[in-house]
Amino acid sequence: MLQRIQTVFLLLIVITICIFLFLPIWHKTDLTTLHSYTIYAWQLKELDLAKNLIHSTVMPYALLGSISVVIGLVAVYEIIRFDNRRLQLQLGALNSLLLTALVGLIIYLVTKSQTALLPNVAGSYCKFGFSMPIVAVINNLLSNYFIRKDEKLIRSIDRIR
Repeated sequence: MLQRIQTVFLLLIVITICIFLFLPIWHKTDLTTLHSYTIYAWQLKELDLAKNLIHSTVMPYALLGSISVVIGLVAVYEIIRFDNRRLQLQLGALNSLLLTALVGLIIYLVTKSQTALLPNVAGSYCKFGFSMPIVAVINNLLSNYFIRKDEKLIRSIDRIR
């Protein structure tokens, strides 16, 4: 199980998604009003620096965290089911769809927040927080590639017998 390269890529998916759950994705600060907005995987935090008030909005931002947890669980289940490569391929395809939905939802929520919250101030993506789902997509593609490669190898060995 752990000697196969696709297991390493699947573990990297789990690690990057776990890191994504705790890092900020997008940030915006207005220096004139001292308001700051930060999007995390579970919430949007509004910080009023002048009054030291914090306000959190959970929905729809909690969808990012929920999808991320499902992605991590699918990757863990995919690791556990190392003996069934066809099921692994199906789970990898499901994870590809979920990762695409996650990246799309991130972009949608950030553009929605960009226009709704302080539209005259430019926000910025946080480099590590936004790049983690993209790294997970790449790792998922690589794991699917190596699972398919193993399946082809097993089929060719069966053909020789």
